[in-house]
Amino acid sequence: MEATGRGLHRRKRRPLVIPFFTKPRASARGFVIYAGGVSESDDVNLRSTDRVSFTAFGAVYLGYIVAWLFAVQANQLIGIEDRFQQAMMDFGDFFAIVAPALWFFTVLTQVHTTRWRIVALVVGLGVLFPFPLFFGVSPA
Repeated sequence: MEATGRGLHRRKRRPLVIPFFTKPRASARGFVIYAGGVSESDDVNLRSTDRVSFTAFGAVYLGYIVAWLFAVQANQLIGIEDRFQQAMMDFGDFFAIVAPALWFFTVLTQVHTTRWRIVALVVGLGVLFPFPLFFGVSPA
């Protein structure tokens, strides 16, 4: 379909309401393209202090993965005979181990400003802390 078709037109009026993190781009034919969620300036031009802080957060989250692995192995409940309950326990144990990695990579890919990335990573440190490793689990 050519640019002069009925369905395509050049934008001469004010643009539609767009999210705050999008930047308008002009295509080769003069159309305005809005790339949703793309923020090149934050991802490409990180300061060295930001890279060091994200690396430190990554190391702490890696430590959380190892701590959850030890917590899951140390706190095995004995006496579960139902296969469904055992499967759900294994499912929960698996996601307890991989949750820090999922949180870390989700924050790095979905949050676009450095300040909010650090806030989200700090919140994750509190939420994903391996409490069973330090306080244990008692059977009900």
